[in-house]
Amino acid sequence: MAPKNFLGFYPRRLHPQVSFIIRGVAPDTCQLGGCYKRQDFVAIFRQIFNACVSDRLQAGASGLMLSGGIDSSTVLGACLAVRGNVRPFLLSVSFNDPDLVMSQDEQLIEAMRQQLQLPHQFLHADAFLRLPDVADINPYIDGPDASASPLIRQVCAGVLQRQGVSLVMTGEGGDVVLGEAMHWLILDAIRKHDGIEALHHYISRNLGAPFMSVEYLRMLASSIFHTWGQYERRIRLNKEDSLPHSPQFLTAKQVAATKSAAKPIYPWWRKSRQFPYIGHEYMHSVLFPRAAYFDSLNVQCTHSHPFLDPRMIAFALTCPPHVQHDYSNLDRNNPYATSKMLARQAYRDQLPAFVCDKTHKTSYAQMARRMFSNSAAALYKLTQRPMLAQEWDLIDQACFTRHLMAYIVSMDDPNANPGLQFHYIRGVADMEGWLMRFTGPREQIKKQLRIQALQPIDV
Repeated sequence: MAPKNFLGFYPRRLHPQVSFIIRGVAPDTCQLGGCYKRQDFVAIFRQIFNACVSDRLQAGASGLMLSGGIDSSTVLGACLAVRGNVRPFLLSVSFNDPDLVMSQDEQLIEAMRQQLQLPHQFLHADAFLRLPDVADINPYIDGPDASASPLIRQVCAGVLQRQGVSLVMTGEGGDVVLGEAMHWLILDAIRKHDGIEALHHYISRNLGAPFMSVEYLRMLASSIFHTWGQYERRIRLNKEDSLPHSPQFLTAKQVAATKSAAKPIYPWWRKSRQFPYIGHEYMHSVLFPRAAYFDSLNVQCTHSHPFLDPRMIAFALTCPPHVQHDYSNLDRNNPYATSKMLARQAYRDQLPAFVCDKTHKTSYAQMARRMFSNSAAALYKLTQRPMLAQEWDLIDQACFTRHLMAYIVSMDDPNANPGLQFHYIRGVADMEGWLMRFTGPREQIKKQLRIQALQPIDV
């Protein structure tokens, strides 16, 4: 269901803040105007998040995908706070390959399991760490499976079904709702709530911009002038994600469509009427596309995401962004350690301290490199025949083949960052495989469309 069916935005005429009213929910749970201490927001966060998790438990959620990060651990903390002795079955994906040690938190999860006496299982998914190929069964007929690891998700579905779990919770969306990697978008909130002196110390000491330098003045201006803050946000995002540069193998029609989809609704100089903080605009621009993506139904085991509950989205878009960060202790080289402070403090009575105080984020770059390496031969094989993606005017096949070969070589470097190129190449491969399934004689397509029992992958 579309977010607009749950969430309404009502700007106040006489106050610079915005009220977020959730239909069917008491307004006092999400109207947070005024200046409060972080601990006040921690209590409100816990109250709302407990309600989100409790509703899912009552609906039959009896499992949790536990990665060991702050997001999924916060869901576990809420389960323990709401239900006490009734504990969900926990499933964690791990790998035996020592080269993938940075893509898992197996030791932390095992220590937490032993301390809390939780029902838990590790799934070592080395054999399924690859992209789906044409021979793999895709349960969707309306397009490729867009999940990060479709095969691993199907294996997880088999494990959960054997445990009697049909509805499983995840920590998806927590990185945005909890303000991760937003330390450079809280300048205006610091100035409004903690004053210009706190902002000066944050810019000069924590962000490392010398007093009255060009960078210092740019940051100061973005905290005062909303339109300048919007401009700085978009410039930085474009610089970090290389969004303006579409791959050369896309056709001109696809490049134009990509630019049109990425074009902001409002020009950078127009002040938003919805959000009083720059951080809220960033969260809103990321949350709703992500919520629509993650709320897609897993046909083998339904996934539910408490962080993408409309009540949590309303809270995130109302709470001043700077309270999510211990910004005065920010280390620019490791901003993760001082982010997600509301979640870190909300369930300290339920979770071990080593979970709440986790200082380093699990990296999935090595896992993505290994996934691509394991799939390289199948990807190259796709290009050795006339591709349907070219026939449909989606790509230039010769150019795509050159980029694919160069990318395969570059991924041999263990320090290489997969980047957005990984998603573009994977998107072409997924679309090509799906088109091959549903392009052909009528009888072949009818066979693909025939309703049949879905079988999860067994390990």
